[in-house]
Amino acid sequence: MAWLPELPLFRRIGPRIRGGLRVVLTAALVIITLVLARQKFAADSARSPQPTGEPTLSDYLDYGK
Repeated sequence: MAWLPELPLFRRIGPRIRGGLRVVLTAALVIITLVLARQKFAADSARSPQPTGEPTLSDYLDYGK
């Protein structure tokens, strides 16, 4: 994603804006990945009780309460 601003279409944009665009595009990709991973974790935790003794999502959220 950081290479996308280096395409000829973006060459006319100033270097500061291209640099910021690199950071924003890469951060967006990381945020999307984290959101999808959290959704998968929540779905896997809620799907069935854990007979193996592994903690559930509610165990993590209620820790220390």
